[in-house]
Amino acid sequence: MIERIATYKYLSPNQVSQLLGVSSSTIRRLIYTKQLDAYPMPPGKHYKITADDVLAYVDAHEFPLTEKARTILEEKRNQARTQ
Repeated sequence: MIERIATYKYLSPNQVSQLLGVSSSTIRRLIYTKQLDAYPMPPGKHYKITADDVLAYVDAHEFPLTEKARTILEEKRNQARTQ
């Protein structure tokens, strides 16, 4: 499943939770408390998150991240910067 995440431009809270190994509720709580930047999508409480924002959070909080997850996030960040 993690390999399929690399094909998306933005990440959902569920995808971020899979990469970080935490629950989607944890990711949503980080969004609601403004600890993790996300873009609200209409209608309602749907959010999209950039790889840049995830990596910024991970690095700022020294969050342990698997090498595979970091590689996926860095590739997504590089793809977004070249578009």
